[in-house]
Amino acid sequence: PFIEDGMRIVFWVERATGGAGLLPFSVPEIYFHPTGRMGGLGQVGEIESGDDWVNRKLLSAALGHATGMAIKGGYPPEIIRAMCVESNWLAVRFDGGRVEFLEYEPRPTDGDGWIILADDGEGKNADDEEELDQNDVLNLGADWAYRLGVSKGDFDNFDDLAWELGIDDDYVVEEGKGTSILESAA
Repeated sequence: PFIEDGMRIVFWVERATGGAGLLPFSVPEIYFHPTGRMGGLGQVGEIESGDDWVNRKLLSAALGHATGMAIKGGYPPEIIRAMCVESNWLAVRFDGGRVEFLEYEPRPTDGDGWIILADDGEGKNADDEEELDQNDVLNLGADWAYRLGVSKGDFDNFDDLAWELGIDDDYVVEEGKGTSILESAA
């Protein structure tokens, strides 16, 4: 198995972008820093091998791996698809505490209450690269990550997170090659 039995892996997201934005979805416990951001994966949908048929096959394979990781971690695959492909829509609404997803622009027949988190980025929906709150691909901040059930909460510092996890104050943070790889990837 990838993770040994009895081992607990928790991600605390301050900034997880690009490929590192997928890693937290591999485990069922994700927490955020209050200013944390996760996303920046839109380049997955920009595969250009030179042949359209090959591009679509490569995209399908990449999305299959990414959504499989999210499903194994216990997360909705709709979130991954909206993070990875610029043309994918993601609209959400909350019905009795349950999150409902649409992967297209909400229509009047879909009912009220939809909040668009990611659009197709085309025409009137194209984002200005100067804007801070772009939505051509889904990027999650701490608030939306919590509302969508991705994050279990946010914490300002590691000591508070350790307390929440029930870890005594005698813990040790192991610094090593993995830490530097993740920090350089973000």
